[in-house]
Amino acid sequence: MSKGLIFIQVLSSLHIGSGTGIGVIDMPVQRERHTGYPIIPSSSFKGVLRSKNGDETVFGKEDCAGQKCFLDGKILFYPVRSLKGSYLLLTSKDVIKRFLRDIQLVGENKTLPDALDIPEGTILLNSTKEKIKDNKVVLEEFPFDVKFMDLKVIQFFKELFPLIEDFAILNEVDFSYFVRNASEVYARIALDPEKKVVKEKALFYQEFIPAETIFYSMIINNSNFTDEKEVDLKDILGKYIQLGGNETIGKGICKTFIDKLQD
Repeated sequence: MSKGLIFIQVLSSLHIGSGTGIGVIDMPVQRERHTGYPIIPSSSFKGVLRSKNGDETVFGKEDCAGQKCFLDGKILFYPVRSLKGSYLLLTSKDVIKRFLRDIQLVGENKTLPDALDIPEGTILLNSTKEKIKDNKVVLEEFPFDVKFMDLKVIQFFKELFPLIEDFAILNEVDFSYFVRNASEVYARIALDPEKKVVKEKALFYQEFIPAETIFYSMIINNSNFTDEKEVDLKDILGKYIQLGGNETIGKGICKTFIDKLQD
């Protein structure tokens, strides 16, 4: 079996709902309570994989647990619109620190590099490809002072995420603002199933996580099982999966990577 580290790249807008909202958004996405960051619940992740591969030894059944434990998908990189470029993948020191702590479960031990502490209103870039004016990058409508990563930091991220060429690091306060407020919201209309016309007062607003967002998750061994058969993650994962609702309108299409974020 592979180490069990899974990366999930969102290819089309993703909605894994938390039920009816109490604010302006009628159907919000599911988020962590303490951070407000969107998550992919382990039950959703496991359910999708089980629908493609019904191996009860791996996934369990009604009266018996499976040999594998599926963990929630947590945010790793989040795309935000850039005024001078197209968009930037953003992360933060705290997100990377949590990622390094979590992957110890699959035997990965990495040390967080220095020079990731940056103040609010500052952006740490890994390349000069992002268009800069007056030493500032504008994300949405917010300008950020620019700093560049040193070679050790660039190498650290290159080893962890070979696929990610252009990204940036923000202070946790700034990163948290975008992750909580820069999602996609669609106005949708419900139809009368018999008359095939719009229902009265049927307008609702649905929240989606934008394409290019990257989550990470893990599949680890259930400690209650000692005699386990060898399982190849490729046999149960698949290169592409569909998560959340709205499958018939092309939402929630994701690409998966095992162990390394690379093609």
